Amino acid sequence: MIVDVIHRLKFTKIQRTRELPFPGQVLIGEGKDVQPDDIIAEASTPSGLQTVDVARGLGVPVSEARQYLTRQPGESLDDGDIIAQHEGRISRLVRAPEKGKFLDFINGKAVIATGRSIVHLKAAMRGVVETVIPERGVTISVEGSLLQGVWGNGKSGEGKIKILDSRPEDPLFAQLAEEVEPDQVLAAGVCSEETTLMNLANSGASGLILSAMAPRLIPLAEGLPIPVILLQGFGDLQPDPETLSIFKSREGENTIVIAVHPDEIPGQKPEVIIPGGSGEIGEEMESREELSAGSRVLVFSGKNRGKTGEVSDVSEKQMTFESGITGFVADIRTDEYQMIQVPCQNLVIIKHSR
Repeated sequence: MIVDVIHRLKFTKIQRTRELPFPGQVLIGEGKDVQPDDIIAEASTPSGLQTVDVARGLGVPVSEARQYLTRQPGESLDDGDIIAQHEGRISRLVRAPEKGKFLDFINGKAVIATGRSIVHLKAAMRGVVETVIPERGVTISVEGSLLQGVWGNGKSGEGKIKILDSRPEDPLFAQLAEEVEPDQVLAAGVCSEETTLMNLANSGASGLILSAMAPRLIPLAEGLPIPVILLQGFGDLQPDPETLSIFKSREGENTIVIAVHPDEIPGQKPEVIIPGGSGEIGEEMESREELSAGSRVLVFSGKNRGKTGEVSDVSEKQMTFESGITGFVADIRTDEYQMIQVPCQNLVIIKHSR
């Protein structure tokens, strides 16, 4: 069975493609260094649409209105331009209501795009432009640590990483915000209280990396001005020891937090990038992979949510669960040396550095 893969790599080459949603202009060339806030491409798009009822304006049947057009779809228009005219006992005109572009003519009505707005595409990471995609964007690469999560609030930011002085197994408490210096990215355990989340967000931090968070805090986290990433999920889920060791080895270094909503950018997950470091480059696999014996996994849903371990076997036959859903099951030896059975659809593979 194919499942999602989350990468937790101490050192690797990270490549990310940034593209506009529609054709525009790329503003940077290959080989150029970029910072997260650099604008690398832009495109313009109509800010509004106007529909002009030509048939009614001319007093003719809808089926005949097109023959009276003096301008055609695809043409640019100025305010007051005549777009249709009917000569008869009484001459009738239909004019463009404002400057724009004549997009289409449907059921006797002219559709006009009006105004322009500029869409800017940011690099959203530090690195080097490897490839330019004409009219669309670029591919950026950087070497460093990569730690992907399971949820993000849609924001991005950067700063020097700080591990909050709290035992990973203990819930965070509000007073920890007193330890924070401006523009630090905070790595911490479980956040279960609204006051704690607000204090950390208001401490001057530029990002928050949590092991887990209470589900009821989702609306609050989404409204915060700084990025928030969950590495394990929702609930009382403890940090993965290997992931924690990576953070400890890179504490104090500049860190980029890209807390995209999962699948907001196809194939990309919320992630933390810590540029620099050294070592043998770990292979960054595809975003999905076949689940098999030996796979290291995280249970993200169900009664065993938050547990991590290694798959010992994947069933070849489907089973029916208590919920009534039918699917394949994986046998997992957890990090607490328990044997559990988990539906494969409740698993995500974690790839660590070898």
